[in-house]
Amino acid sequence: MLRFVLLLITSCAAALAPPTVLLVSGSDSGGGAGLQAEIKTCEALGVFSTNAVTAITAQNTVGVHGVHGLPPAFVVEQMDAVFDDFAVDAVKTGLLASVDVVEAVARRLRAADVGGVVVDPVVCAASGDVFVDDATIEAIKAELLPLATVITPNAAEAQLLGGEAVEGTLSVDRARALAARLLEHGPRAVVVKGARLGEDEAPSMAWIGPPRAPGDDVIVDVCAFADGAVATLACPARCETRPPRPPDDLRAGPAVATRNTHGTGCTFSAAVAARLAAGDAPRAAIEGAKVYLDAALRASASLNIGRGAHGPLHHGFRHNAWPA
Repeated sequence: MLRFVLLLITSCAAALAPPTVLLVSGSDSGGGAGLQAEIKTCEALGVFSTNAVTAITAQNTVGVHGVHGLPPAFVVEQMDAVFDDFAVDAVKTGLLASVDVVEAVARRLRAADVGGVVVDPVVCAASGDVFVDDATIEAIKAELLPLATVITPNAAEAQLLGGEAVEGTLSVDRARALAARLLEHGPRAVVVKGARLGEDEAPSMAWIGPPRAPGDDVIVDVCAFADGAVATLACPARCETRPPRPPDDLRAGPAVATRNTHGTGCTFSAAVAARLAAGDAPRAAIEGAKVYLDAALRASASLNIGRGAHGPLHHGFRHNAWPA
């Protein structure tokens, strides 16, 4: 009888096992970015998250006040503990602040042979402030990008990884060229976040939503895939792909009006990993992640958390009674 009960419990547990993601990233004491944002994202998308902490930060909505990187051997020890016990469907990497950590994480990922790997190369803020040295950037390109299913650099990171100087804005055409260049390092898909749609590009684009006013800031994400396809993700979330569509296939709309954008990149990359873990192909995972991010940004518009210029997203908008 006892054996039957144990078998029944084991069977039920197996039937309820959700997809699992390993998050290899830094911690944010303010709860808006890093592991905290990524765990919330996975939970919202129905995926179980495990983690390996790479760095501990003292930060809030005002700024980063301190960073303590963990030894590479202990980062790997955390990864070992997860891989030894869990069936990991996808891995997402974030802040890896040294060459030694990048190389250690890459070695462990090669040994694990995980189906989906999302690399969020946290090397540079959207403002252009660089977090790591040149050697670490080169290590990410050489060690991590070849292992990636999807990489998700912001505009500044794409320029650094692509060997260019960081400029204030990145046009859609330059973002497409950088995405194609980064594909040469081996990932199956590249998403360059934060390209600006110039007013001279708008007439050939299909515009949705209210009429575009002169000077409106329109931000789009440009994707390139290993099969040669190029896609553009705009706001509201929509993916248009070419070929076979005409070159000017972008459907664009106004950006989400909210100050609460802290953790946007972490949220997006974690959502891609969650969708990959759930079985999506890279293109579907990217588009699904953009839909979730768009909704979390919109739901955050009425939140007032922290005294800084940029508060956190509303990750749990589907599940709790916070205002949305």
